[in-house]
Amino acid sequence: MSYGLGPFAVKLARVERVFGCRDVALADAILREEAVDEDVDEAVRDIIEGRAFRDGPDDGPLYGRALRVLCRHFGRELPTEYFLYDDLVGAVDEALGRSGIPEETFSVARRLMYRGSPVAIPTPDNFPYIGYLRAHEIGRALRAVGTVDLAALEDEVRGAVAELRSWLETCSTAACDLVCFYS
Repeated sequence: MSYGLGPFAVKLARVERVFGCRDVALADAILREEAVDEDVDEAVRDIIEGRAFRDGPDDGPLYGRALRVLCRHFGRELPTEYFLYDDLVGAVDEALGRSGIPEETFSVARRLMYRGSPVAIPTPDNFPYIGYLRAHEIGRALRAVGTVDLAALEDEVRGAVAELRSWLETCSTAACDLVCFYS
């Protein structure tokens, strides 16, 4: 089984404002738009209604999926062709490394897959894993990706780098944050 990235361009401030806003009509509207199971429905309601988070062993992933619902509602899902599977992540990170970009500066795995949630939710100890870049971090990541020598890459890796660059450019142009769900 393969896993992939689901990227969203979203203004996280909008997502953060719904935490504890107690707007039942908003929760109803969001959940009418999304086809989610009952447990995720409850996790979205916990977030919006300001209820205490459940802390059972399976609850972290529910809140991760609830966050994805909120990112979809308040943001825009970005196209994914090359990162539908995780097999190109290592090759893209290798290309960044060969271009002199330290992993601490930018890495797909480190920042967009395993960084953790940008908002306070119970940490999923299973899928989805969450990563993000705040709007103020996008420029640095975009510059890093721009240093990759595309001519030296195989076609698929070149396409993945181009796709990643398009996500960063979209977020930069719209002054949005980039949130990715790896599942």
